[in-house]
Amino acid sequence: MEIKKKFEGSEKLRVNQLGPGESEKATVGHSTGAVQINGETAQWQKELIDQSRKIQHCVQQGEMLVNSGNYEQALALFEQTLSELGQCVGQAVGAAGGNKVFENLYQRINETRSALGLQVQSSACRNQEVESRLTVSRPVAKDFNCAVVNKKQQYIVTLLGYSIPGHTNWYPWKIFHRVFTELGYLCEWVEAEQIDLTSSQRRIYICWNVPDAKTLLSLDKVRPGDVILQKLTSLGKGYGHVNWGNDPLEFFRNWTWPIYKAVEDLYDSGVNIYAFGCRTNTELFPEKHRICEKLKDRIHWIPWGSSLYTWEEIQNAKPAMDSFCYDIGFVGSIWGTVGRGNIDGVEDYLVPLMRGRKCMLAGRGTERGPVDDDTHKEILRRSKLCPIINAASWRAEKGIQDRFWTVFTTGRFGVVDTEGVYDFFDEDEVVCETDPGEYVEKSLYFL
Repeated sequence: MEIKKKFEGSEKLRVNQLGPGESEKATVGHSTGAVQINGETAQWQKELIDQSRKIQHCVQQGEMLVNSGNYEQALALFEQTLSELGQCVGQAVGAAGGNKVFENLYQRINETRSALGLQVQSSACRNQEVESRLTVSRPVAKDFNCAVVNKKQQYIVTLLGYSIPGHTNWYPWKIFHRVFTELGYLCEWVEAEQIDLTSSQRRIYICWNVPDAKTLLSLDKVRPGDVILQKLTSLGKGYGHVNWGNDPLEFFRNWTWPIYKAVEDLYDSGVNIYAFGCRTNTELFPEKHRICEKLKDRIHWIPWGSSLYTWEEIQNAKPAMDSFCYDIGFVGSIWGTVGRGNIDGVEDYLVPLMRGRKCMLAGRGTERGPVDDDTHKEILRRSKLCPIINAASWRAEKGIQDRFWTVFTTGRFGVVDTEGVYDFFDEDEVVCETDPGEYVEKSLYFL
């Protein structure tokens, strides 16, 4: 089968076409932008480097479509992107659905600091299964074959830090680990010093503050082909002294967004890094908006979801309308100080609802303390009202955290204090109030 590759973007870059049995190897020096093909050197301009990054993003999105059996969507995505970039990376013939010729070949751009040349051999695509073999020429002249039979086994998903209960980030990492495992991915959850590089498999490192991406790189644990996925929040490691004061909205308009900036700097230096976080507003904050627009193909916003429930439980969720034991139920951490935490929010939004009523509070910072998942669910299920409150920073950024999704998945109700809920629901589908006095009044109405 004929394999063709064409690189465009530089007048000095020679186009090579390969016939059966031929191979082509290309190496790119990221720091200089020099490309060497068959011994001849040419300048690969910045535009082509940017194009290769876009192709990489396209490939990863397309692979997800392929794995879910959406072959026609995947093909359309590949063809559209490659057409726009002026790239012709090859073709392969297979069958989809058992009765239809389907052409599908994608170029995997190696996730390293360099853009690499590929020799591609592709096998048939039948019964919603793709098998490919990629021979990658690395800058260090070490060739290796990567047989892609099961995409889910291609990487080890490595969740870093917070493996011991106690920190609030233990909860999302716990559900991430469970979901990845249940979906069939190879997944581990370790502290940075426990990373075992015995396996030759590439890794997708998921990190936040301990360690963050920069620290992870300094540990010399990231190998060529690995991917870093950095969790984004407004504040991070080393900023424990920062206080957003009485006007968090104005504070964040002038904020430097250090974790976002760190991701940008690492990306600019050639690190294969992505980022994710709770969906929040970007337009209100100039520096945050600038970075997010620049890295819009690298930053993925997610609905945070509940850390309590399995997929089956979510599908079978239904309202709980009786057998109440408490007027007010709240499970979550009460933490920080005024201007840096949710203590002032608890005082303004929650405490007025509790006066003279039967209440159950649990979690870090409460008299009862942390509870297990089953107890957490039971407290909410037995409460007439489950207030959904956040730290002032989340109200300013308009972010929706775990509590919102958990309360409603439990089948209960609460007024939510951040307008970020409107990213997911219409105004007539939820009850939202940001003003403390109005929040209390609306909550008492529903109580």
